[in-house]
Amino acid sequence: MLQVLCTDIERAGKMENGGGASSVEN
Repeated sequence: MLQVLCTDIERAGKMENGGGASSVEN
């Protein structure tokens, strides 16, 4: 569950933040 959500957040972060915030969460 957590892994799936992380992937979703990462994809959105890459589009919005270019994968900046997503990197911190991952």
